[in-house]
Amino acid sequence: MQRVLIVGAGQGGSALLETLLKTNMIQIIAIADLDLGAPGMVEAKKSGIDTTTNWKEYIKDDIDIIIETTGSSAVLKELMEEKPEHAVIVPSSMAYVISELMAEKQQLIQILKEQTYKHDRIFNATNDGMIFINMDEEVVLFNRSAAKMVGRSQKMRSVVTFEK
Repeated sequence: MQRVLIVGAGQGGSALLETLLKTNMIQIIAIADLDLGAPGMVEAKKSGIDTTTNWKEYIKDDIDIIIETTGSSAVLKELMEEKPEHAVIVPSSMAYVISELMAEKQQLIQILKEQTYKHDRIFNATNDGMIFINMDEEVVLFNRSAAKMVGRSQKMRSVVTFEK
């Protein structure tokens, strides 16, 4: 798991923090901003993440990624000079792109969930038994009516094969 420090808790840092909290690929160690009332600082505190006004406290060997969201070239330069050798710095322009891509991913996942729910409702609303068989002649999906007809649970995950 990658250990991350976010520098900048304004609008960009806050949006990125919100998105990163939804993934289990990283561990956010802390978020830093000069303004303790910045949106990202408030959200981090609610989520149990360390907050600080001095990011240098967290520049250690155990930080893998430093995400700079301030947009300040001076802050970026200082981070480049102070970072551990192995750590990667993500500048604000790339942090923005990553944040937008992750937000788009979340939107697409939500759309897929909604579409799946709608299709499932339609699929199971009919009294006709429907069974889907793949090219290998394996039953891969069936609706509630078909489950009742064959005496199987619709929740069964095993693939059913027919004898020829």
